[in-house]
Amino acid sequence: MDTLPSQHLAEIDLEIFKGYLPGVIKIRAVLGVTLNVAKDLFWKRYEELRKESNSQFTKNHEDYCSGILE
Repeated sequence: MDTLPSQHLAEIDLEIFKGYLPGVIKIRAVLGVTLNVAKDLFWKRYEELRKESNSQFTKNHEDYCSGILE
């Protein structure tokens, strides 16, 4: 799976705007994929959302995963 199904984008996007962990967890729950696949899908969609809807994020890119991926 290379992209997220369009019928699930709205619910997944809401979680991605909240943060890294909620986004990955939602992708796994909705699609039933492995953690590594969920992370790959997450980052692809995250990059798209940063370009299309950056103002909806509550944190800037530098602080988005602070404390999680360190």
